[in-house]
Amino acid sequence: MKHTALAVAFLIAGCQPTPKRVNLTAIPPAPAAGPLEVHAAGPAVILSATAEDEKGKAIRGIKIAFASSDPKVATVDAKGVVQALKSGAARITATAAKAHAELELAISIPARLELCPVGGLAAGHCPALAAGSPLVLHAGHRGAVAVRLFDDAGRAIDPDQDREHPMATVSSENTNVVTVGPGGLLSALAPGQTNVTVRVGLLRTSLPVKVAGPDFDRLEVTPKKLALKVTRTGRLAAAARLKKAPVSDVAIAWTTSNPAVAMVSADGTVKAVGKGQATILASAGGLTCKTVVAVK
Repeated sequence: MKHTALAVAFLIAGCQPTPKRVNLTAIPPAPAAGPLEVHAAGPAVILSATAEDEKGKAIRGIKIAFASSDPKVATVDAKGVVQALKSGAARITATAAKAHAELELAISIPARLELCPVGGLAAGHCPALAAGSPLVLHAGHRGAVAVRLFDDAGRAIDPDQDREHPMATVSSENTNVVTVGPGGLLSALAPGQTNVTVRVGLLRTSLPVKVAGPDFDRLEVTPKKLALKVTRTGRLAAAARLKKAPVSDVAIAWTTSNPAVAMVSADGTVKAVGKGQATILASAGGLTCKTVVAVK
């Protein structure tokens, strides 16, 4: 009986279909075209592989062997867990008998940050940051900075190239002097000095920002009075002047004294909410100007 059972087992094993292909899936999923991009060191991808016959039916009991084309860039263990070690390219192969499937990896691990004025970035380097001199803004104005990110091979990385890329966060140490808006846009509020810091994962760097006094001496808002009916909108315009000459690119902050009566958006659009009266205030560089809104 024991010899008969062994013979049956060998017969079953001998009848097992030969793998014709390997179905390889990844978490996170691989793109339809091009390599799977990885932007952090450590466990990066979890693979699952199944051997299939010529009809696409899964074959049970077939051993899948994983291998990396460059173990210095990425390794893979017997369970299909891929570890990213350094920036570069690697091909992960899943093999079952003579069938195999491949996954291309493009690994780019952030290793260095630079925070530059946009003008400095256009020149291809960060002269203000390298020299230790601050970015100078006038109170009431906005400034733009750009994040330069490099991998451990010294290659520049575009932070906006891939949604999976670590998102840079930009903050100001003193929000009474400078605030940071969407896209890293800086608003200079009052004279003083602060540091603007950018973080990507565990990386961080800072750029000193100095805010000088405003380069204008007067704010004007038109119209001075605005009458609206409930649900209607109106538009206010603010202008900065220096000795009657217009000053451009001034960041105006709009506020309302009574949001239950009138709301105001960042571009000066006023929306009538309820009956009553509200004062809309335009501020920049420590100067203010107001408009009275009457809602009927």
